[in-house]
Amino acid sequence: MRYIYTFVVMLCVTGMAGAVENGSFEDGLTDWEVSGYSAETAPQFTANFRNPEIGVTVEPVDGLNLAVLKSGDSYNRSFKFSQISQMMTFETGDILSGSYFFATSDYLRWDDFATVTLVPLSEDGGLTEILLAHKDVAAVGDFGSMDGWDTFEQKFDLSNAGTYTLNFRVEDFEDYLWSSYLVIDDVKVTSVPEPATMCLFALGGVALGRRQKTGALEGDRRQ
Repeated sequence: MRYIYTFVVMLCVTGMAGAVENGSFEDGLTDWEVSGYSAETAPQFTANFRNPEIGVTVEPVDGLNLAVLKSGDSYNRSFKFSQISQMMTFETGDILSGSYFFATSDYLRWDDFATVTLVPLSEDGGLTEILLAHKDVAAVGDFGSMDGWDTFEQKFDLSNAGTYTLNFRVEDFEDYLWSSYLVIDDVKVTSVPEPATMCLFALGGVALGRRQKTGALEGDRRQ
């Protein structure tokens, strides 16, 4: 029975969903690789570039902070994009999800855009890049924004489980003028069925079996 208990505990540990480190940005941008023009955390974000009276404000979905990525501008032509990335491994049954918001101070024909992608560490196993979300000026209108948070979700099975880099990116189209923004929060990985719940049932069953066996042995001794 002792060996069965140890085996179940090991399965519980190895079966847990892969975690996103600092997915609610409570520790700033710790654990995220930052590249490009500008990325920071803030307690809220307001999109009111042309008319402050009709601006849209988003508050954190989880915790006290959210991440704000800003595309380049005319003051710094070294970059016309911003990106944060994190490498993670997904097992069968894992579900990656998160919240995002796109806003722009640009207008068409300059179709600035934002993307959320998963890029496989290697394509040797048949894994390919996954587009989780895409927004651009054409979708939200000139100097516009989304009405509020939207969400992305990706489920993993035998065909796509593996190691990827999760990328959040916002980019100017062609020029460096009039910035656009990608706001992110509540990035997390869950699992179906929940490994923690399954493990509790399994450990409970093993514990009950141990108690019943112990009780039976004590009863035999008394006879």
